[in-house]
Formats: sequence, structure tokens, C-alpha cells
Amino acid sequence: MKKFSVIFNVDYKGAIKLKSFGIKTILILPPSILELKNRLQKRGEENIVLRMSNIFEEISQSHLFDHILVNDHIEYTVEKIEKIIYKNNNFLEIEKIEELKNDLRKFN
Repeated sequence: MKKFSVIFNVDYKGAIKLKSFGIKTILILPPSILELKNRLQKRGEENIVLRMSNIFEEISQSHLFDHILVNDHIEYTVEKIEKIIYKNNNFLEIEKIEELKNDLRKFN
């Protein structure tokens, strides 16, 4: 049987549900609120006010996550995610690591 890792993009409520199945969770935060606003504007996010207000709720529930990372440098963030995955005896293929880097760049 081949092992693989799956990455979900969920809020803290989704993380609670995933944890109920024994799935490890990682909260990835921006380095600052200002940087979050800049990233949202850069991506053309439509409802920046809602997204900005949601970050405060996410941070207040951060204790629910198994790991918390600050995405201030994409390569460093990916390295940390890789370490978490390998530490938990999960495996992430090289091609998937590149996909992960590309996905995270969208949020940078």
C-alpha cells in the first residue's frame, strides 16, 4: 500500500473536523496583518475586509492546530512543512513538493 500526504485548505472549523479523523493540522499565517492585506490586494481578492476579519478569528483559534507556521519566506515555509510531514511518518514525493511550492506562492 502506497502512503501519501493530502493537503487541505480549510479554516479552523475544518481543521477540527480533520483532527477528529487523526489528521495532523498546520496553520499557515502571514508575517503581519499588513502583509496579509498586501497579498490579498496583489491576488485581486474581492472581499479583503472579510478576509482580514477572518484572520483574527483564525489566530484566536490557533491553539487547535498541531503546528503553526509563519509564511514569511516561501522556501523556508515549504521546508518546515516537509519536516512536519516526514516527522509524522508521511511521505511527500518530489513532484508534489514542487506543486506545494507553486500553490504556496499563490498565497505569498
